[in-house]
Amino acid sequence: MPRLLRRLSIAFAVLAAGLVLAGWVAMRVIATNVLEKQTEPVKQQLVADWNAHADGYERDLLASAAWGVLAERTPASIGCELRWQGEPKALKAHLARCGAHGAPVPADVLETLHTLGDDVVRKTTEAPMVERDFGWMAQLHGHDDWSQADGTPLEFVELDPAKGGTVLDVPVLDVVQVRALASLRLLAGVRAGDPAGAAADVSALARALLGRPVVIDQLVGITLLEHLRAQLASIERLDLAPREEEVKALRGSRLASAMIWHPWVPSALRARFLSRLPPASRCTAAGEVMLLLELGEPVAENYPTFLTDFAAWREGACASDFINRGLALRTSMPKGSWQRAVQAAPVLERSALGPSLLVRAAESSPLVRRAALETLFTVMVARPFPPATP
Repeated sequence: MPRLLRRLSIAFAVLAAGLVLAGWVAMRVIATNVLEKQTEPVKQQLVADWNAHADGYERDLLASAAWGVLAERTPASIGCELRWQGEPKALKAHLARCGAHGAPVPADVLETLHTLGDDVVRKTTEAPMVERDFGWMAQLHGHDDWSQADGTPLEFVELDPAKGGTVLDVPVLDVVQVRALASLRLLAGVRAGDPAGAAADVSALARALLGRPVVIDQLVGITLLEHLRAQLASIERLDLAPREEEVKALRGSRLASAMIWHPWVPSALRARFLSRLPPASRCTAAGEVMLLLELGEPVAENYPTFLTDFAAWREGACASDFINRGLALRTSMPKGSWQRAVQAAPVLERSALGPSLLVRAAESSPLVRRAALETLFTVMVARPFPPATP
């Protein structure tokens, strides 16, 4: 009987080893297939976009340069006048600190503004009557350096990966609420016979948002400028609006600037443009790398030169306390921390490999680790340049 048990145990061990080997081979086959058919086309498209738009991007950086010069720090109190979305704990702490400041625009007002669209200031009789103090907007004139976390939900974000901190759900401005505030300010100005003052306030708000260290907030600022032009055009007062060429240049450059440190961006183009980035874009570019640094081991294994080049560049590149603190906490990531970041990423639900394979990749072959990392890039990368308009 003992001899039979030994034989059975050996048989089961051989079977188990065979299953493990088969699984390992299957994962390598899947990884190779993913690299060839899923990630490579996306990578090639990103490289092609950068090569095709490089000269236009350079022109956009020059044309929008006037919107990239940071002046005085934005008052910390402004963070309580706007609505945010993102990590719930940080938002709760921020709202508790703000108290009654920055009440949201009511749903019925949002619906009316949405219905009126670009005709809010032209159809003043149909627009909502809302009493709201916009004095805080006047404080923004000449104060467009909003890189600090003070007064915003970023102040309450846990950044330390050792404590479960991640930048996957960093609080950002609520674009619907912010745009509604801009509409109401313009509406109040037109009704009071002072569209110029209202337009200047909305421009100042947009300029402050363009000084944020988070790229989504900057894109909200560009949306405000586009909205401002559309509203003023409806009452034939485009003379009060920022120039169309500048707004288009901002749209054509700010997202690309934030993505310039993506590992897939051609290094020659990165070197060409890094010195030309406005201060706020240097912060968004550095901020986008924070997530890459959370991934730790696979990034260092597959893109060592990229990490070395970034480390040499980031010293003194960005003035944001939030970005610099986050980068400092990610210079030496504990082993296994990248799996936690992957597990927390809701965007990975669209991944063909799935989070489970990505999490297991750290204990698999270099090929599987690479496929996992490239899959993460594939599902999270955005097109850096806006589509061409006819």
